[in-house]
Amino acid sequence: MVTTDQECPAASTVEARVRETLGLAKTTALRERAAIGRTGPSLRVTLRAEDGRILGDRVLRAEGSCDELAGVAAVILATWISDVHPEFVGSLPEAPKAPTADNGPPAAPVRPNDSHASRRWSFGVAAGVDLSSIQVAPLVSLGARWLPARSGWGGFVTATLTGPHDQDLGEGQVHYWRWPLAMGLALRVPVSSTRFDFQAGPALAWLRASGQSLAQPETRNQALGGIFAATRASALWGKLEPFAEISVIGWPAVSPYLRITNRDISLPRVEVYLVVGASLGGR
Repeated sequence: MVTTDQECPAASTVEARVRETLGLAKTTALRERAAIGRTGPSLRVTLRAEDGRILGDRVLRAEGSCDELAGVAAVILATWISDVHPEFVGSLPEAPKAPTADNGPPAAPVRPNDSHASRRWSFGVAAGVDLSSIQVAPLVSLGARWLPARSGWGGFVTATLTGPHDQDLGEGQVHYWRWPLAMGLALRVPVSSTRFDFQAGPALAWLRASGQSLAQPETRNQALGGIFAATRASALWGKLEPFAEISVIGWPAVSPYLRITNRDISLPRVEVYLVVGASLGGR
């Protein structure tokens, strides 16, 4: 994993420190490649992904003993690795502040635990089914989330478009749909390489119902307020974050019946959505 063009710090020492910091066994494979180069008073630490992309690059002054330099390089590498591998849960120490080389900008202090607290926007799209009635309806959803990369609290907003539900009404039918917009709080909990997100908040929907093939066609529109809750499981796959989600929306304030053409049709008070999709931007 670690290569270097000098003996101070030694590549084997740096790699051992990285594994110790992340709590990884010697048999655990690391596909990233780190290079440590030293030119005069400068020490350069670079980490590349398996496909050659640069994941991190920093130039420091090569001041201190070999053991001290190995420690600084190991903490920097462990921080970058933990950002792309949230499953490597390690108690990372804060790296000592090291002065930068004369030809580089001032180095900011390394704060390995920022991946827990730093929140980032991600945007996703999903498709699935609405199970709120006997006849299943297709749906698509769009959403944005503001969450830490690994664990912690954040927020979400999601909009869902469902296909119409049909109900027989005398000699005709009634088509209706509810398109909800929900937002609220989200909690991310990592379990190994999987992220579980728990979301809850208020929902606002527009109910539209229309009678078809009736003697007196009629259309009804109504705004509804409800409660939204969802559980999502996701994992990183390159730059994407595929996910599967189950959502429940309750409409406690709405009458279970909608009157149209002087007749009542029954509306479910609870809707259940099952979706799969992917998001981008929350690395």
